[in-house]
Amino acid sequence: MTTLSTDFISIIIPVYKVEAYIQPCIASVINQTHRHLEILLVDDCGDDQSITLAEELLRPSGLEWKVLRHEKNRGLSAARNTGAAHAQGNYLFFLDSDDYLAPHALEKLLRKAQETQADMVFGNLVYDTDGVLAPCMWTRQKDAPAPTDPLNAHVRRLAFPMAWNRLIKRDFYTSSGVSFIEGLIHEDEPWSFSLIVRTGKVAFVQATTYYYRQRSGAITSEKRSDFPRLYGKYVWLKTISDESAAFGLSRRTDVQEWYQNCILNVLDAVKDSTCTGAEKYSILHKLFTELQLPELLTQRNHLFRLAKACSFLLPRYRWISFYHLLRKLKAKLGSKRRS
Repeated sequence: MTTLSTDFISIIIPVYKVEAYIQPCIASVINQTHRHLEILLVDDCGDDQSITLAEELLRPSGLEWKVLRHEKNRGLSAARNTGAAHAQGNYLFFLDSDDYLAPHALEKLLRKAQETQADMVFGNLVYDTDGVLAPCMWTRQKDAPAPTDPLNAHVRRLAFPMAWNRLIKRDFYTSSGVSFIEGLIHEDEPWSFSLIVRTGKVAFVQATTYYYRQRSGAITSEKRSDFPRLYGKYVWLKTISDESAAFGLSRRTDVQEWYQNCILNVLDAVKDSTCTGAEKYSILHKLFTELQLPELLTQRNHLFRLAKACSFLLPRYRWISFYHLLRKLKAKLGSKRRS
C-alpha cells in the first residue's frame, strides 16, 4: 500500500448476498470527490456474485482496495469488526453494501472533522424505497455551530444510533475498545451508546451524505424468529444500564428520561412480538430482575406504577398487559376530549 496521507479514509463494506445492489454501492465510492481512500470489502461468505461484481468495478478505479474473507458466515457485527481491525486510514466509515453515498459525502464529512477536531462527524441521510427518496426524520436543517455534547446529541437522535454515515477518527475508535457484539440483530444500538459515552466531540453537516435503501429481504425486514430481535433489545438496555453506572450518568436527567422511554419502547416490542409466551417471559424476567426496571419507571410513569401495584392479582408478568391496556384507554379518552 502507498504511504497514507493524514486525510486517508478506510471505508468498511460488509458484503453478503447483495449482488443486486453492490454495484451502485461501489460506484458511489469510486465517484467520491475525496480520493484518498482505502476500501475494505469483507466477504461474509454469501453464495452469489457480489464480491466478483465489486472487484470488476474496483480494479480499474485506481483506488486502494482489498477483500477480507471470512471462512464462514459470521454476520454483520463480525464483518464490521474485521474491517475495523484491518483498517489503516486515519478515519473509518462504515457503509452497508446495499446503500450508497452522495458524491461529496466523504469530502464534506472530512472537512467538518478537520475544522472541529471532532471524534465523530454525522451527515444527513435520505431513505431510498424502491427509488422513491424521502428525508430521514432525523435530518438536521442546519449545521450545528460547534461540536454538540455527544450524549445529549445521542438522546435527541441527532447523533443517530446506526453505525453508518458517520466519519470516525480511527485512533479514537481503537482506544475506545468498543466493538460490535456478534450474533445480535440491531447490533448498532449497544455499540453506538458505548461509543458515544466515550466520545469527546461530535459534529454535524447539513448536506445529504448517505442513501439508506429500504428493501425487502434485508436483515431488518426478513421474516425470522423474533426472539433474537428481542434479545438484542435487552442487550441494548443492559448496555445503557452498565455504561450509565460506569460513567455516573444517573445524574443526567436527559439520559435517564431517554432511558425510560427506551424501556417502554422495548416493552411495546415484547407485546407486539411473535415470540412464544415462554420466550416473552424470559425476556421480561431478565429485564425486571437484572435491570431493576420498575424502580426507574415508576419515578415518572403513573400508569406503570398503577399496573405494577396490581401485579399481585395477576400471574407472572401479566400486569404488563394491564399496563398496555391502561395506555390504550388513556389514548382513547384523550382523543375523545380533543374531538
